[in-house]
Amino acid sequence: MTDDLYEFERQLWERANDVDFYSERLVEEAVLVFPAPFGLLDREATLAAVSSSAGWREFELDDFRVVPLADGSAAAAYRASAVRPDGSSYAAYCSSVYLRGKPGWQLALHQQTPIGEAAE
Repeated sequence: MTDDLYEFERQLWERANDVDFYSERLVEEAVLVFPAPFGLLDREATLAAVSSSAGWREFELDDFRVVPLADGSAAAAYRASAVRPDGSSYAAYCSSVYLRGKPGWQLALHQQTPIGEAAE
């Protein structure tokens, strides 16, 4: 399960501007929690943000941990370090809650807490 969810999360970062990919992998009631100016995003707002995202030039996901929840669900937590196309850096502690659906795992909840300068 850990390898599957790590790969799922890695693809979310790698395909940060792929609306079709996100559309297939977000549950209908999905909520994503990002630092300002984004805040709380429902599925529709998330897909709109993805469509205008520049994506990431590079990223790393470290200290990836998975907690099995009820049957067909799990949570993950990790530290992300990324570089935007303009060269600016971003680091955050992230957590995600997944439900098993079609295709495979789907994202129900995602939250990011910026680290360091990104938090200011």
